[in-house]
Amino acid sequence: MRSEGQFNSIIYHEYDTYREQQERWVVLMNPQDMAQNGWQSGQKVDLVTPTRRMQGVKVKPFDIRPGNLMAYYPEANILIGNQVDPHSKTPGFKSLPVTVQPVAN
Repeated sequence: MRSEGQFNSIIYHEYDTYREQQERWVVLMNPQDMAQNGWQSGQKVDLVTPTRRMQGVKVKPFDIRPGNLMAYYPEANILIGNQVDPHSKTPGFKSLPVTVQPVAN
């Protein structure tokens, strides 16, 4: 997602007034999903896709549908593989399976 204070990939400041976030290296998660999986607000996790990993992202509660995650663009671009849709020739930004894992020590 893009934040308030961002135009395309140009980031003017780290905070996001719309979502009340003070930093961008976060993953926003439904509070019930957080509780069900044992994640605490501010805990660092890794986001893992079939081809990539985003390391040390802070979990933050947010009013989002259960089973979904939100992370900021362009930071989360690291999760997107090189595959493109055969028709549109664009990457699959909006529907990407992601696993949340504890930060490896």
